Amino acid sequence: PEPADLVVNPGDEIRWVNSRTLPLRIDLVNVNPEDVSCHRGFSNLFGMYRESATIQPNDSGSACFSKAGVVNYNLRMDSALPGGKVIVPGIIRIGSKP
Repeated sequence: PEPADLVVNPGDEIRWVNSRTLPLRIDLVNVNPEDVSCHRGFSNLFGMYRESATIQPNDSGSACFSKAGVVNYNLRMDSALPGGKVIVPGIIRIGSKP
């Protein structure tokens, strides 16, 4: 996986697809729950929003953000590398597309 720097409009759906053979976790960093207008995978058993999602192999998760701003996220994956985990950061810029 490569870090992504995405530019989207408010309300656009951002979808993460796990094409790996192992699950991966997506952590949204310091996101105000009121700014999340839709989410799939980012919820607890009661359907309440949470800042992380575990995406199983060949599955996806998504989120939409209602306000302009910047959302940072981290992909956390198991790895054969020393330490056993790889963290790949990414940025979503929500605002008008140029």
